[in-house]
Amino acid sequence: INNNSALHTVAVYPKNFAGTLVIEGTMVSTGPTNTDYFEISSNTITTADTIAYYNFTGVLQNVRFKWTNTSGNTGVIDKILYRQ
Repeated sequence: INNNSALHTVAVYPKNFAGTLVIEGTMVSTGPTNTDYFEISSNTITTADTIAYYNFTGVLQNVRFKWTNTSGNTGVIDKILYRQ
């Protein structure tokens, strides 16, 4: 029995940030290009200083994060903790 549930957890620590965080993944293990990635989830962050948590499942070789700022945003994403 394979007990791997392929659960991934992400914790995002914003500092006065407002915008959208996109989580992407790929099955390409070595040297993936932009076209190899697919969107796992798109999440709007509206509470500028509250830690946001996201969970998803999947057997992936690489995961990446990208974000876009809401107009007038002056904050940053301080760190992202990722557990697979």
